[in-house]
Amino acid sequence: MRIKIKNSVWRWGLLVVLVVIIRLISSNKKWVEDNYSSGIYPVTGVFFRTVFGWLPFSLGDLIYTAVVLWVIYDIVWLLVKVYRKEYSTQHAKSGLLKYLGLMLLVYIMFNLFWGLNYNRRGIAHQLALNVEEIKLEELRWLADTLLKKTNALQQGNTRLLNAPDKMIFKKTVAVYGNLKQDFLFLQYSVPSIKPSMFGVLGNYMGYMGYYNPFTGEAQVNTTVPRWTLPFVACHEVAHQLGYAKENEANFVGYLAAKQSGDTAFLYSVYFDLFLYANTELFIKDSTTARANLKRLTDGVKKDLKELRDFQRRYENPLDKLVDVFYNNFLKLNEQPAGNRTYNKVILWLMAYYRKYGEL
Repeated sequence: MRIKIKNSVWRWGLLVVLVVIIRLISSNKKWVEDNYSSGIYPVTGVFFRTVFGWLPFSLGDLIYTAVVLWVIYDIVWLLVKVYRKEYSTQHAKSGLLKYLGLMLLVYIMFNLFWGLNYNRRGIAHQLALNVEEIKLEELRWLADTLLKKTNALQQGNTRLLNAPDKMIFKKTVAVYGNLKQDFLFLQYSVPSIKPSMFGVLGNYMGYMGYYNPFTGEAQVNTTVPRWTLPFVACHEVAHQLGYAKENEANFVGYLAAKQSGDTAFLYSVYFDLFLYANTELFIKDSTTARANLKRLTDGVKKDLKELRDFQRRYENPLDKLVDVFYNNFLKLNEQPAGNRTYNKVILWLMAYYRKYGEL
């Protein structure tokens, strides 16, 4: 019994010490950028993609499914025990400690495998961009510029309606290959982009893609409107490269799509960026934002309607619950704007324009 207690103390002590170390490290953005994001993570990221990337299916989806089923089984087992009056206070303490220990272990693994990237200096530091709040006139100009680009690109956009998923993913890898010529730190080796096995379920949960830090796979929900896929894929690859914050992943995805020269990729990114900019403009100048929507070409309006109808079709209580959970998750991970962090990519766009004079 003493040995068991001693081992338990050691395990808990180790977990707590590792959590404290992670918190201390994460408070030093320079150390994280220089040693983890630019040193350790690129190696471990390639390792995970090498080990799991060749699988023709999403291992991450299967792992998450197994975890959900295990939790459901545990809950059912608990209810049965309570019903039979076989559940004691000791069982409750033991179960609570078990889940607390697992949460600490997942937290540690998450940060060691990828999560510390939330605390890096990021792409603004690497490109020496001066990211600051946008004035109203700048925001109007930005929304107008993105609107014009979106309108122009839609006319020649093939929308990839008939292109297989693998072709879109292959093109995504290629555009990042072009990107590394100007930004060597964005080199993408050993690609691993996969369609999520639960695309329709993802629609009900409100996600278009996600990065799995435990397998290194970039998951793309391929059941969403086709023209959105190129930017979603570029966004998820940015997460694979260590850009954890959603605004930075959006910006890196923009850089990749912009370098592609491919109409479908350009339309996909500028369509999304226009919506981000116009949504932020609506908060400050709803009249101009509404007028912008009327200025969209018929083709873009049709795509926008399709996207909104798609989102409304899958609205449900689970979607709202996931939205609340994810909003708080982002806030806990260095993104105080929560879900609006995606929109904040416009700050990086303006900083990029101020430095390079182009969008």
